Amino acid sequence: MKKSKKMILKNEKGSITLLVIIMLLFFLVMTIGMYTSNNNKKLAQLKEIEKIQENYNKELSEIDEIYEQQQEANLGYNIVYIKQSNPTEIYNPNDWTNDNIIVKIEFEDTTSQDQTVKVKNELGQVTATYTYDQIINEEIIITENSTIIVTNQGEEKEYIIDKIDKQNS
Repeated sequence: MKKSKKMILKNEKGSITLLVIIMLLFFLVMTIGMYTSNNNKKLAQLKEIEKIQENYNKELSEIDEIYEQQQEANLGYNIVYIKQSNPTEIYNPNDWTNDNIIVKIEFEDTTSQDQTVKVKNELGQVTATYTYDQIINEEIIITENSTIIVTNQGEEKEYIIDKIDKQNS
C-alpha cells in the first residue's frame, strides 16, 4: 500500500504540471488573439487616416478649378468633358490629351429652350452652333483646341479647351 501512495503523489505532480502548461498555453493563445485583433484595428485606422488626408490635402493650384465648378453649379447647368476613346473616363481640361473630347451639357431648366452652345476654333471662328434640341440629342465632339460658349437664359460663359495636342500622337 505504501507504494501505491507514492505513485499517486507522482501522478498528481505530473497532472499539476500538465494543468499549468495548459493554462499557460490558454493565456498565450488569448494574448496572441488580442494582439492580432488590436493590430488589425490599428491598420484599419491608419488606412482611414490616409484616405482622409488624401481627400483634404488638395493642391492649392486646383482651388480656382474647384471654385469654378462651384460657380457652374449656380449657372443652371452641368458641363462634363469625356474622352471619346474611353467614354467612362472624365477629362480634366487642365490635362494634355491627344484624344477627341465629348462635351455633355445637362440643363436644370428643361422647360425653357433658351440655351445654345457655340464652338470656336483657335482663330476665333465659330465652327459649330447647337440649339437646345441638338444639345440634348447629340454629342458635342471637340477635335482641336477650342472655346465652348454656353448660353443659358441670356447668360454666356466661356470654357477654353487648349490642351489637345494631336501633333505628338
